[in-house]
Amino acid sequence: METIIHFIIFLTAVIEIVLLVRFFTLCNHVEDIKKKMVPNENFQAMFLLYCSAGEKEKAKELLLHEMSLDKMFTTAFFSVLPEHDKAKQAILTKYEKLLKMVDVTLDFETVDKYLKG
Repeated sequence: METIIHFIIFLTAVIEIVLLVRFFTLCNHVEDIKKKMVPNENFQAMFLLYCSAGEKEKAKELLLHEMSLDKMFTTAFFSVLPEHDKAKQAILTKYEKLLKMVDVTLDFETVDKYLKG
């Protein structure tokens, strides 16, 4: 009987250790996901660094990713709500200068054709 109790205590300790390791692994993954989902605090500095170094493709990729994190992004690119036009204008106004720096133009006519179906 005593052996069974010791075995159960040992098994419980092992399970708790495994759960603790899994918890910290999960926390690490959450941090990685957060970095991808939250707008970059250094966005403009990184963008200008890439542009000044001649890395326009990296700057373009960074800009498009940053735009995708914008609050108005979904409304501007995938919505038929009345706010759609206002969101498009907000995106264009906010990122106009940066889009020109990497030679990107946003064609909202294509977006509108797709949304109207």
